[in-house]
Amino acid sequence: MIYSMLPLKHKEAENFLHWAAEKASIKRDLDDLIEYIHREGVTSPSIMLSILEKYAAGMHPDKAAAPSPTSVNGMRIIKGITSGEWAHCRSELDRATPDDARLLRAQILGYFKQQLLERTPQVSTKLIPFSIEKLADISYGLDDASQLALLCSRIYELCLKFHKA
Repeated sequence: MIYSMLPLKHKEAENFLHWAAEKASIKRDLDDLIEYIHREGVTSPSIMLSILEKYAAGMHPDKAAAPSPTSVNGMRIIKGITSGEWAHCRSELDRATPDDARLLRAQILGYFKQQLLERTPQVSTKLIPFSIEKLADISYGLDDASQLALLCSRIYELCLKFHKA
């Protein structure tokens, strides 16, 4: 069975983290973690729980959310796209493997979808539908290496668009 969890808005995220911390008997103050979650635009409950677990063990929120050595920091790519900074994206994409392509694309699409649905998106509303269309247009029938190559070219194109906006 697959569960699809909806992204959380700011207040929902805060309530969720407090609830999860209470259920897990976490006594550490959550203010720094909540501020980090809001600042970085984390909306996925599963990612929040992962970060909360590491935070409860004593890690700083930045360290708790850091990707493992074999993964790519999707939030850094998203920030690179929305700020039009290809160099930020490229440094992350250099570490990406073909296996990362589908997950990375889903993460970026999820972010833009959330921005489209929010009443006060953090990025240009004109570029959100364009971004979703460009990323969703990549065929799932392609092998992983081709997916990654095409994803890199689409991210580059989006960086150029956001840079001009």
